[in-house]
Amino acid sequence: MEDEQEDQRRAEIFDALGHPTRISIIKALNEEPLGFADLKKEVGIDSSGHLQHHLNKLNGLIKTDEQGKYCLSNQGRDALLSVQIVERAAGSTSKNGFGRSHMKSSRRLKLISVFLAVALIFVSAVAVLEYTQLQPDVENQSKIDTAAWTRELYVTFAAFTIMDDKTFTMTRDGDFYCFDQETGQTLWSQSLGGYIMLSQTVVENSKVFVGSRGSVLNCLSEENGSILYRFEAFVASSIASKTAPDFSVSDGRVFVTADGFHVLNATNGELLWEYSYGSLPNSVGNGGWTVADNRVFVGGWDNGHKLFCFNITDGSILWEDGIKINSPPIISNGQVLIWNYDNDTCLKCLDEVTGMTLWSIDFGTTIFQPTLYDGTLLFGLADGDFQSETENGSRNWIYSSMHETSSYPSAAAPQIVNNTVVTGYEAGYLTALNLSDGKLIWRTPMPDGVGSITQDKNVLLVTSGTTLYWINPSSGIIQESITFKHWILTPKIAENRLYIAADGKVIALDDIQGGM
Repeated sequence: MEDEQEDQRRAEIFDALGHPTRISIIKALNEEPLGFADLKKEVGIDSSGHLQHHLNKLNGLIKTDEQGKYCLSNQGRDALLSVQIVERAAGSTSKNGFGRSHMKSSRRLKLISVFLAVALIFVSAVAVLEYTQLQPDVENQSKIDTAAWTRELYVTFAAFTIMDDKTFTMTRDGDFYCFDQETGQTLWSQSLGGYIMLSQTVVENSKVFVGSRGSVLNCLSEENGSILYRFEAFVASSIASKTAPDFSVSDGRVFVTADGFHVLNATNGELLWEYSYGSLPNSVGNGGWTVADNRVFVGGWDNGHKLFCFNITDGSILWEDGIKINSPPIISNGQVLIWNYDNDTCLKCLDEVTGMTLWSIDFGTTIFQPTLYDGTLLFGLADGDFQSETENGSRNWIYSSMHETSSYPSAAAPQIVNNTVVTGYEAGYLTALNLSDGKLIWRTPMPDGVGSITQDKNVLLVTSGTTLYWINPSSGIIQESITFKHWILTPKIAENRLYIAADGKVIALDDIQGGM
């Protein structure tokens, strides 16, 4: 039985290397990691579907890195070595005249086959474990097979959201799709162009707002996908020219940032006001922004670090503070809470109307993901502590971790579930603390870190690397999991159905709760 499985693995590797395009792919990826669009261009394939077919055949030989680009796995590097051995052998026989007077063509082919067979036996022995780990188990695959619907686009996704009985998906090739949420049927699609890593999608008043390459904001008709208007944000830096802009929609306005801050009429795209730093190639929205109480609080640069408070109507500056912030400020009860400013270790509270400092605390280490819940501020610290503070800066409790927290994931902000704080601030763990006193309730290992936490009724949906876990919020027990081969975005829940975007597919599952 083991011999049969080994033969099967060798056959799969032979099949993977059995096409010149696939050999071109692994050679190209040996030079540098490449995104889907760049790889398609490099190997000269016009069809995204054809390239995805070859990538599927190379399963186990290639993988994606942290930026979502394709690169060779260890098994892929060994496979490339096998190819090079065969090529050298073939070149040697040709150079020495084998096949003309010293060796018949059949003998030459046998020699090449022996080289390839020996090399591939070595390859399969080295990388069997990695190859096996990339395959979903039978139970998980069965769950995918019984999905309510699946749409396969063969391209990694840059955005994914659910709204108004529709599923919206942006591919990294810049193609935007709208699917019927119930059936998965394509309602419309629109090509926005350009390779893009990440984007946003917001649906408001029958309009769909989505960013595309070049810091372009697109406003589409929710009904048919036609482009109603486009806004190209001010771009002075190479980063902004290659990415989608950050934006938000609120109070009939669209707030857009690239290398300047712009406010548009959400209905027609008219520019209402903007704040530009002229030729300075620095992003005003680098520290994020928050809209509250007819004011816009924006963090960024202007010949030094500044936090601005703008009048939402005309963009006049109400006040400014010479500090840098790295995340959108929290506005609550007339107060502005900011953190990691200046020396990246402080928490500060300002008066919303005047900008006057009310209080500040220096923790001496980086602050992670402050979240305000019912008057309580929750956040992790790089030194291993997790804290609960009141809005006036008084400590409620502190929990000291036994594990390092330097790799705290930016996506996994604390979630409150039944008087429990669930967070991924401990590197390699999902942690649950009592909201009232900070006592540890449970801790579940997450070797690949915590990417996102989504809650629904009696289950937590947690992404870790390429795996989606169903976790019991009371005990921390993993009830079920699905491991994908590549990238997975934060799952969405709507109408008692779970939607997953991974491996170039959008998958709709009716079984949200999972089970033992």
